[in-house]
Amino acid sequence: MALEEYERALQTANASSPGLDGVTRKMLRSLDAKVVVARMNLWLLACRPPGAFKIGVTVPLPKSAGVTDPAEFRLIRMQTMVCRLFHRLLGHRSKGALPLGSRQKAFREGDGLADNVWILWSIIDDRKARHRPLCVAFVDVRKAFDTVSHESVVKAAERIGFPPALVTYTRCLCTGGVTQLRAGRALGSLIHPARGVRQSDPSSSVRSCTCFCPSWMIVWG
Repeated sequence: MALEEYERALQTANASSPGLDGVTRKMLRSLDAKVVVARMNLWLLACRPPGAFKIGVTVPLPKSAGVTDPAEFRLIRMQTMVCRLFHRLLGHRSKGALPLGSRQKAFREGDGLADNVWILWSIIDDRKARHRPLCVAFVDVRKAFDTVSHESVVKAAERIGFPPALVTYTRCLCTGGVTQLRAGRALGSLIHPARGVRQSDPSSSVRSCTCFCPSWMIVWG
């Protein structure tokens, strides 16, 4: 991990709320960057995250006002600021190792949705002009992020040739992780997740991209 890489990520990081340890972005900026980078490189060399990275608190946020159905809540996992920053750096590095095609829009920077909408409208306009039939099918895998197993993510990363050190790190991160549901100020009992990717974790999109894309658009005519 380069010093310039860390400083750039720290400067552009969102001023989000601190994690369970209370560490803020301002506090991180007050630390010696060389010492922090040395610690991060040690984690990469050991292919193991600190124990604190495996502990989290999950907060259910309603998708709309007045909902009561548990399915209408989005689960956000609170993590330490150091974990978020480190995983953001890993996410940026990992994207370069993913063999993504030009049509892959999910889990990438930029407005992929706008690109796909433009492509679809262009195809529709072309078929109308040519008076040709057109069939479009949208496939959405419900709760894909919640149900994919951790082992599936690891095996998929190995299959596409992910760097071995990051594969080992991901396996270690998924093994033995715990979280607690928080409702107001009350915390539930410990939960040991074996499925799903971490919501709000900067590196989760990269891990998800290794094994599935939650939505596809199929067009033929």
